[in-house]
This record gives sequence, C-alpha cells and structure tokens, in this order.
Amino acid sequence: MVKLKLELPEHFLEEETREGYTVSAEMKEVWAVELDLLMEFMRVCDRHGIKYYADAGTILGAVRHKGYIPWDDDIDVMMMRDQYERLEEIGPKEFKHPYFFQTQWTDPGTLRGHAQLRNSLTTGIRKSEEPYRFRFNQGIFLDIFPIDGVPDDNMLFEVQLEKAEILLAKAKESARYGDRYVEDSSSALRGAAKGIVHGLLTGPAKFLDKSSAFYREYEKTVSEYSSQPTERVAKFFEVPRSEKNRKRRVWKRSYFDTTEYLPFEMLTIPVPGGYLGILEQFYGDWKTPVRGNATHGGMIFDASRSYLEYFSSKDNH
Repeated sequence: MVKLKLELPEHFLEEETREGYTVSAEMKEVWAVELDLLMEFMRVCDRHGIKYYADAGTILGAVRHKGYIPWDDDIDVMMMRDQYERLEEIGPKEFKHPYFFQTQWTDPGTLRGHAQLRNSLTTGIRKSEEPYRFRFNQGIFLDIFPIDGVPDDNMLFEVQLEKAEILLAKAKESARYGDRYVEDSSSALRGAAKGIVHGLLTGPAKFLDKSSAFYREYEKTVSEYSSQPTERVAKFFEVPRSEKNRKRRVWKRSYFDTTEYLPFEMLTIPVPGGYLGILEQFYGDWKTPVRGNATHGGMIFDASRSYLEYFSSKDNH
C-alpha cells in the first residue's frame, strides 16, 4: 500500500467481519487511503476556515456505525457553494502530490459536476468508465459536493433543472471532440468508425470541443440562487427529474444552521445539525441496516499502484 500521512490503528488493515459482513484486507487498504484523503481535506479546510460536512452514506456510517457502512467503498463530503468556491481558489495550491484537487478547471475533461480529491499514486477507476481510458487523474478519491440554493417557486426550479441537465449533457458530448479520453481498441462499447472519427477530430479539430464553455454555463445555472435566502438546498447534479426521488435529495436549508461532530473510524467529522432530517428524508428507515451495493456500482481499486501503471499494464498485454 502507498505511504500515508494518517496513522492507522493496529490491525486496521486486516480482514474483518463487521455486522456479519466481511471487509477484505484489500478494501481496508482502500478505506485507509480514503481516510487519509479525508484527513488531508479537513486539514486544508480547517486551516482556511472553510465549512464542510459529511454527506450521504458517510453521515449514515458515522451515526449508525461510527465509521464506514461495512459494504461501502467511499467517503463523501459537501459544502455550501460559497465555501466550495473558496476551496476551488486555494485547493490547487494547498494540496501537494500525491494529493490532487480535481475539478474541470484543474483537470479538463472530468465534467463531474463536483470536485474530487485524489491520491495520484493509487487506482480508483469506475468500471463503466474503464474502456474509455479517460486522460484525467483516476486515483482513489474523496467526493466533494457543492450545495446550491433551490428556488422556492417550483416552476423556476423545473426550468433550472432542465437547463442544468441540458448544459451538462452538452459539455460531455462536446468533450468527445477533444482529448478527454484515449480510445481502447479492445472495447466493444465503441465501434471502429467512432474510433477513426475521434482520432481525426482530436488533432486539427480540437476547436470543436466547447465542453469547458458549456460546463461554465452549467455551474452558473446551478448556482443561480445560491446567494439568495431560499428555504431549500440541493446537491444539484444529483437531483433527479422524478418528483418522488427528488424529495429525497432536496433539503431544508435550516438543516445546515448548526454543526455536530461524530466519530468516523479513527477521525472525528462534522455533520449538519439537522442530520436526522437528512437521513429520514434520504433513507427512510435508516436505523435498520440494509446490505446494498457500493455507491459507485463497481470500481477498480488498487491502493499499491497508480492508475497510470494500471493502464500501462493493460497496454502490455
């Protein structure tokens, strides 16, 4: 495993059974890298007075398990848009190798709708993305989500949602004309014709790549109401068009009026004061563990070698 700043408890990296679920030694190494990323993230944010909170399964893990949900594979944090923008300003300078602060502006082509903090000496590749051989950093990561204000008028919200969805889709489509990825000739996901066209376009026709322009408009759209005292907030890129599912992901701004601190493995992390409301809204009966799939639905993890080494090893076979 790569060298970490985080001091791990004795036996932490050993295989362990938690609540009837076996956490492998390999996953423990991934957890260790993610916890190290979280510690470094907290160090930088605390140094600059940037306010942040645990998010999603990380809140649930802290409340119910005092650490990871045994079958989870990631850590999520979130912050209000103004705090996120401050992090964007200082992040590229504050995070030093092997830590890498990743956004569309520090690593063009990512187009996630949020930031990630990566360990560049490791591998954390989504299986669904592996065939595309994306050029951006694909080390093990910490997800960092901006929280934006949601207009109190539902019609305005619908307009904002649709516009944001279209802009992000256009950004990703336009990125096909740039150098976002390297074609994997062994992949059945793209036909030979597409590969040839892409190869022709990524040279002289890169000017067709307007992904950054579309993405900038996307960010302006999702943050349009963030400086206004709206009653609702949301992690915008996750807001589904389905009204039923949307209710799980649009929260009261008042949930974030205060902060509480809870144990998470060997660390102590901040959660929104209204975390019970978030858990009840998002999970329903959150107190009863329901074993599910990992958040990202399939990952290629390696805590001992970089994503560049991973792709190089594939090229040599």
